[in-house]
Amino acid sequence: MKLSHRLIRKAAGTAHKDLARLRDLRRTQTPEDAETPQRLTQRLLMAREVTATPAEAQGMFERIIKGNDLTGINYLEKGLRAAKSIGRIHVLDSSGEPLGFGTGFLIAPGILMTNHHVLTSAEVAAASLIEFDYELDGSGHDRQSFTYQLRPQDFFFNHEALDFAVCAVAPTAREKKRPVKDFSWLKLNRTTGKVLLTEYLTIIQHPGGQRKQICVRENQVLRLDTDTIWYATDTLGGSSGSPAFNSSWQVVALHHLGVPQKNADGHWLTVDGGIWDESMDESRVQWIANEGIRISRIVDTLSKKFRKHPRLVPIFDTTQPPIPAGFESITLSEDPATTTPLAIPPSASGPTSVPNNPLPTTHYSVSPSSITIPLHLTLTLGPSTAAPLNVQFTSPNTPALAAPNSAPLLTEAISIDPDYTTRTGFDPAFLGKTAALKTPLPTLSAKQKADAARLTTPPAGADPLELKYHHFSVVMNAVRRLAFFTAVNVDGVAWRSITRESDRWILDPRIPKTAQAGEALYSGNPLDRGHLVRRLDPAWGASLPIAKTANDDTFHFTNCAPQHEDFNQNNDTWAGLEDYLLQNADRENLRVTVFTGPVFATSDETYRGIQLPRQFWKIAVMVSKKKLHATAYLLSQATLIKGLVEADFSYGNYKTFQVPITRIAKLTGLTFGKLPAADPLNKATESTAPRELASLTDIAL
Repeated sequence: MKLSHRLIRKAAGTAHKDLARLRDLRRTQTPEDAETPQRLTQRLLMAREVTATPAEAQGMFERIIKGNDLTGINYLEKGLRAAKSIGRIHVLDSSGEPLGFGTGFLIAPGILMTNHHVLTSAEVAAASLIEFDYELDGSGHDRQSFTYQLRPQDFFFNHEALDFAVCAVAPTAREKKRPVKDFSWLKLNRTTGKVLLTEYLTIIQHPGGQRKQICVRENQVLRLDTDTIWYATDTLGGSSGSPAFNSSWQVVALHHLGVPQKNADGHWLTVDGGIWDESMDESRVQWIANEGIRISRIVDTLSKKFRKHPRLVPIFDTTQPPIPAGFESITLSEDPATTTPLAIPPSASGPTSVPNNPLPTTHYSVSPSSITIPLHLTLTLGPSTAAPLNVQFTSPNTPALAAPNSAPLLTEAISIDPDYTTRTGFDPAFLGKTAALKTPLPTLSAKQKADAARLTTPPAGADPLELKYHHFSVVMNAVRRLAFFTAVNVDGVAWRSITRESDRWILDPRIPKTAQAGEALYSGNPLDRGHLVRRLDPAWGASLPIAKTANDDTFHFTNCAPQHEDFNQNNDTWAGLEDYLLQNADRENLRVTVFTGPVFATSDETYRGIQLPRQFWKIAVMVSKKKLHATAYLLSQATLIKGLVEADFSYGNYKTFQVPITRIAKLTGLTFGKLPAADPLNKATESTAPRELASLTDIAL
């Protein structure tokens, strides 16, 4: 594809002024030399998402930061699988005459991504094609390729500033009517931390419209900013729209153009040192680096506009794509002791319908076997009713690193243990057994105690107001029918990975039903059942069943609060607080205690007999340098729920603030003991403005 000289000039202007020197410097560094501790920790967490065990994640991370290029042989097979979803775009005019070539790749069933400068408009897209399997096979012969008409009338969106375009593809090929679903799609991950400075990227491409080729791990990352990654690589015209992968075959960037070498007068140089001009082919340009748009930035942009669009839901879902047709076996682990080849029927189909909120697991069934692709790569063998075997590749909201003996858990539907006598609840001595480190539950006022729900039959000597679960506790407001607060112990070392197959919420039988807001509040409206204790926070322990039971305990309505779906699903700052704090905790003591609850106000609007809280608070406590360290946060959904009626209502803003713990105490009427003294904002006065958190790095620790 003919590159836009305007775009290249823009890249040359925004790139680091000394990329050539930076390229030489990066060759002498490892990620450990070049990166910050915070970004190294983010990379470790990302490694947890793409490996089957924490031990594998730790091994991968150590190889990455030391610059060790050794990897399992199944890296090649995974690359072939990823390459299946990448095709050559034929850019044609309305009369069918070729204008150029680009590269594109599928990011959802029948949805491709490429550059804006490849598909500049819906009109251009309507005349264009994408061709898959335009490549040589293992014997050096041409494969049978398949071309598909682009269908912008079904979906089309492009974004000039980030230079990306997304377009629907015809469901069947022109040749032999092969379904496009056979080519699967590449899962995009909106989380940052997928690559570090000096790591190497792999780009699969159709350079200059040629057969599919690969530049394997020769593309060193030179610099990163919010939107862009710069890397040294060998790419030619026609590579526009190629995916750039990290060492785990996660898409890191959308390749879009190169940065030219210039002389002192600002003229572009040719490969032989001459002055380049626009009469020359761009292959004559001396490129010093290439530029890609960060995939996390692209997914964020799409999410804001199309999170509920039926064709794009799989992008934002945590579901993994099906295995592309033609791969009869896959390797599940880089550990030879646990590697298991599994037969995959080549006719396994992709998703056929878009799930409603909450998103259930999507099943792809082929009798007598089936493939289940939920949050992690999950394979079901045997009858379709069998419990699927979970093999972990990804996990959202992953806390910090886990102990080497941790392992992924079998994926099962939510199942609440009916024996509540086994629950020990929140542990005040979780952070330390000394008086200085203990964190007791918040204290209710006399009025609040009168309004609190009481256990119908409390155990002897137990607090009749405390509902104990595995690793967390809840104290309920029977009048408001929601929790005064929750308290959870989060252990980043013993944490277990548990997939979310489906939501099944239940009432707690230990207190009256009338003291709890049940299912009737949430049906037929934009209210989500918002977890107060995050589902994954208590999912840790010495055994997998304990972690699974703790995870399932979070699906009691006592741990639920009505939150607008946009508020609950789309606030990365609020949802990621525990992860961020774990990253910044002492490495030898990756533990955090978290208190969470709503702010009850007499002015809260009533809906279906329940007053809806407009604000929620969270206090996170950890140990730093052998002292308690506590920070408080306030999140508001006031503009979202204002005027809620049975009909839909307008989207509004939600914001996260860091505030003094004393402000939370004043808002809630709760007493937090010694925690205000451990708060870095303790000296803030009532007139001090709250700290709005645009990102987690804005937190004062």
